[in-house]
Amino acid sequence: MSKKTFVREATGLVKEISGYEVLFYNIAQINIGIGLAYVLLFLPSFYPGSSVELSVAITTFGVLPFALVYAFIGIVYPRSGADYVFTSRTIGGFVGFVTSFNFVVWELFYVGWT
Repeated sequence: MSKKTFVREATGLVKEISGYEVLFYNIAQINIGIGLAYVLLFLPSFYPGSSVELSVAITTFGVLPFALVYAFIGIVYPRSGADYVFTSRTIGGFVGFVTSFNFVVWELFYVGWT
């Protein structure tokens, strides 16, 4: 008998997604053009004489561990709910709720701010 990742008993729906699909969806969610515009147009004008290549490399290596940890946690807990699921299962339900609620409130704040 094969072990499935997630089967909803009421409907029989199975949730399956590969690592490649997760990578594709995460890249598609960000806007690469706006990121390039910030790096290539605004960075040299705000910080004259700065090295764009060096700043991108430092940022990439600084963010890469966090991205890998988030990806590995997503593989371990492959369910809907993202941050709430793995926070509530590792730390506790109340902390999971508070962090997810905080994320939603700040996202709304930043959308309203811009």
